[in-house]
Amino acid sequence: MIFSYLKKPSMLAALIATLSFSAETDFPRLHLHGYGEIHSNNTIGGTRILDPHRAVIGLSSIFSKTISFHMEVDFEHAFNEPELEFAYVDFKTHNSLTIRAGHMLLPVGALNEFHEPPLFFSVERPMLQKDIIPTSWGEVGAGVLVNLFDNLINVRSYLINGSAGLKNDSTLNSIRSGRTKGKEPKSIDVASVTRIESSPVSGLDIGLSGYFSGSDQSRVDSLQLALALAEADFRYRKGSLDIQGCLAYTRQWGEWFKSHKIGGTLRDDIRGLGGNLELAWHLNCGTNSAAEIVPFVRGEHIDTDIEHDKKAGRYTVFTGGISYLPVKNVAVKADISHFNHSLASYALNDGKKKEKIDINLGVGVIF
Repeated sequence: MIFSYLKKPSMLAALIATLSFSAETDFPRLHLHGYGEIHSNNTIGGTRILDPHRAVIGLSSIFSKTISFHMEVDFEHAFNEPELEFAYVDFKTHNSLTIRAGHMLLPVGALNEFHEPPLFFSVERPMLQKDIIPTSWGEVGAGVLVNLFDNLINVRSYLINGSAGLKNDSTLNSIRSGRTKGKEPKSIDVASVTRIESSPVSGLDIGLSGYFSGSDQSRVDSLQLALALAEADFRYRKGSLDIQGCLAYTRQWGEWFKSHKIGGTLRDDIRGLGGNLELAWHLNCGTNSAAEIVPFVRGEHIDTDIEHDKKAGRYTVFTGGISYLPVKNVAVKADISHFNHSLASYALNDGKKKEKIDINLGVGVIF
């Protein structure tokens, strides 16, 4: 599977090497890469949207055997939301050590760095990677990529600019809203992020991620605010069977909470918790050994405020569908999701319940 291949420390360099449009062996070399997807999102009894969701173009320049530059630009929603996905330089100092600097996707969970549409089965990314771990989370900084014991353990660890925890002096950002996306971010507070991955037995990949940031980004004498995230995930593939899951916990806290009310109440912190579990089957398609049909089911439970307001941010969603890959770089997808949520913004009213059902269709490519 391309997903497992990409999770190694040399993943990006190895991928773009296979996509080079130059046969030259001398340096420098230029490579083109990217991905795109179009979605049809249909809520039963609600809105219907046909969206050219993403078109991403990337370039990589290989200057030498040890120095390379990589970047991607994302044109979202028909160029309505253009953004820099990443732009960084790699310095390979040793077979097991690479130094990276620039605007980088954070190694939080298995999906944030590698979210190209053929690499996950549903039309939309899982909700856990929206409301708990904000996918496409990139910041500016530097760090190291280390592989140990012949790639048995892989580590990526960065120091980056801190999160933008406040919209203004009296309004708290969500973790997702606190992403700076490299747009002239303040760096009065800094953040650290580390991910450890291992494949202890054949077919099993496990990962642990941690993020900590000072996030008030104000004067030195300002009321302090901090953000932390911890995450664990696994993926097990044996034959046609594919099982994966993720659990993530977040906390925002600090002196700021002592003088600012949330929902009319003074609080010590805000804590979030989310998890998902997915089961899929990889079925060969006819005589084409490269083609796959992948039916899947996934359950998710999200609670963005687990201790104080048990209704405002709690919901469950069950998704089932099918992904057809005629080749590994192209996916045609269809799925249906059932939400049960306490917030009307997420759901349609159905008597005392607030639910919605989404039917999604999509096509995605990576090149």
